[in-house]
Amino acid sequence: MATLITNLDQDKYNPIVVTTKEGKLSSELRKLGIEVKIIPLHPIVNKFGGQILDYFLFKKTKVLVELLKYNYKVYRWLEENEINIVYTNGIRSLLYAGLAARFRGLPLFKYIRSEGDPSFIFKFLGLKLPTKIITIADGVRSMYTDGELKKHSEKFTTLYTGFDFEKYKFSKEKKEKDKRKVRKKLDISLDSQIVGIVGSITPRKGYDLLVEVASKVTSEINDLQFMVVGNPPQEYTYFRDELKRKVKDKGMSSQFHWLGYQDDVIPFYNAIDLLVLPSRAEGLPRTVIEGLAMGLPVVATNVGGTKEIINSENLGKVIEKDNSEQLGDAILEVLNNEELFKEDKAKNRFEYVKNKFSIPNYIQGFEEIINKELNS
Repeated sequence: MATLITNLDQDKYNPIVVTTKEGKLSSELRKLGIEVKIIPLHPIVNKFGGQILDYFLFKKTKVLVELLKYNYKVYRWLEENEINIVYTNGIRSLLYAGLAARFRGLPLFKYIRSEGDPSFIFKFLGLKLPTKIITIADGVRSMYTDGELKKHSEKFTTLYTGFDFEKYKFSKEKKEKDKRKVRKKLDISLDSQIVGIVGSITPRKGYDLLVEVASKVTSEINDLQFMVVGNPPQEYTYFRDELKRKVKDKGMSSQFHWLGYQDDVIPFYNAIDLLVLPSRAEGLPRTVIEGLAMGLPVVATNVGGTKEIINSENLGKVIEKDNSEQLGDAILEVLNNEELFKEDKAKNRFEYVKNKFSIPNYIQGFEEIINKELNS
């Protein structure tokens, strides 16, 4: 969202972010020079992690009342500030401002970042309220039926997120330097092959599938190592601990390197040979794009927009989700294909994602959607 706002033509657009309370989001946005408006929301609504679903009927009714009251506050604010377009970054913000925008007769955008399995009411509102539904990839539309997509086809458009590739850029010199430094620190030989996975440690990301196939692939490739970059959210620390126990039971603790969260992931991309992402659900997976930009081949599951990124054998392999056998076979196939690790192939991967997922393309696409909606 910050990338989008800071790159819009400031002579044409005056973006204002509305949120419910002061916090890290509002603070970081203001540092970027983005205007932020706080419209307080009743604490009974401002809950996450499915807490509202566990409320008794009376409290759920109160949540509904507070949502309607909040929409009225937003309606008044939209009116007072002569807002022309409302952009909601997901279903929660749609519930907060959707009715307000429609009663004001304004174009209402809903942005869908990932696949999901919304309840009937959320799906209904998510299709009915917006005037335009922007999906981060065609693949995330899988949550809707063919009938729903056909009925609302005029609302849907896909817009790939833009990335700043100055940081994520293949460089043979930097790769060799980082590779030596990271591997020395972890006591990994320069001759070893490393499979890496980068991201938040949750069941959705499929870390358990990598652990499951680890012994199979190591039995066929000598001195294969695994590098895990990322931490679990607080509610999933049990999942990481469970993974570590399984690795220990397999006698593979020395081959798995749990590196936790890293402010700078570049050296770790440069230290590995193959990036994997065996997710069960995604939008447009950032780590896949980053990995390709760093010159790496990638093995990832066919969820969300993954297949729209990895669309040729030179980029890697796309496998079916929850299929550990395919994951193991794909890892072996890629690691044994010396052609994929040549310098020209790495450079081609960088050029490919730089052109397809550039910030200028992203901004131009978004401005075209705005102009079309305002002029319709």
